[in-house]
Amino acid sequence: MKNILEINNAASFDVIFYELFLRLNDYLNSHGIKQTPETITKMVTSPDVVGLFQGNLATPKTEQEFFMAQHVHKKTLTDMFYSYFEQNKLDCILYPTMPMLPCKIDDFVGPDWTVPHNGRQVS
Repeated sequence: MKNILEINNAASFDVIFYELFLRLNDYLNSHGIKQTPETITKMVTSPDVVGLFQGNLATPKTEQEFFMAQHVHKKTLTDMFYSYFEQNKLDCILYPTMPMLPCKIDDFVGPDWTVPHNGRQVS
């Protein structure tokens, strides 16, 4: 599937980033929280998430990019997957959804079922 990464990013991240601060502002306003996207961004501690927030503040997605993501790139991505399934006679594709290697069963800690990640237990 040629260019799948670029098309996926255009189909998904442009939507997420266009709506991120719009929906965040809606949430803050509806709950009477006196914060802005800028102040919320300063509170984010996860390096990858703060990078995404800062990037979106610096270069917000446009309405045109949002439209293209919803009406062009999403269809292209869907068509690519339909073709891939059909050409390869597939019923499903399985792939990881977390940026974390699988751990040994012995590494699970109950009863909350946490696992080690970056030197600490997470659930």
